[in-house]
Amino acid sequence: MTVNAAKAAMMSAVRTRAVGLGGKVTEAADDLCGRETVRETTVAGARTTLSLGRRSHGGAWPLAYVVDGRLVTTFPVKSREQVLTEWDMEAPKLRWNAVVPPRSRSRE
Repeated sequence: MTVNAAKAAMMSAVRTRAVGLGGKVTEAADDLCGRETVRETTVAGARTTLSLGRRSHGGAWPLAYVVDGRLVTTFPVKSREQVLTEWDMEAPKLRWNAVVPPRSRSRE
């Protein structure tokens, strides 16, 4: 599977979970991940994706974190560089209270 095909499959999985009030957040995160993925890695058999958007009007940078196509969290960050430096300096790990989805555990 090509990188683009893998990204498309992951984003499709995120889109299918866009329901109810949380759907708007999921849709925004899906859009962000489609445009601004800056880091990807595999942890315990699960693909993790970090996306950082563009800062608007001097404010915070939007962050989205996805594990195996499931949105884990979104939040604003003050420093894009600090997030990327921490990501790059630490060993691959699940972040921001993420857990490995059951499907990923069974692949180990």
